[in-house]
Amino acid sequence: MASVRSVAVLCDIHGNLPALDAVLAELAADPPDAVVIGGDVVAGPFPAEVQQEVVFTAAVAAETREAEAARALIAFLRTTEIAALIQASGMNPG
Repeated sequence: MASVRSVAVLCDIHGNLPALDAVLAELAADPPDAVVIGGDVVAGPFPAEVQQEVVFTAAVAAETREAEAARALIAFLRTTEIAALIQASGMNPG
């Protein structure tokens, strides 16, 4: 496995497309080995333009004290019943 020498961390985007575009331009000019997106864990509406640039994911950390609760939340967010609510809030559930 290749070693990671540089990591870019993007946090708290909060739908700020001009700032996101500026950061992505910097990353394109000098690409890191990895990009980690944190923050914005639970959020309200995001502009469609921001959704096109950012993919939201969920995971359970290895040392999580409430791993079963975290898995239950992720399972809940993946149900077809919740997809309409996610879409109504301005995010793309797909």
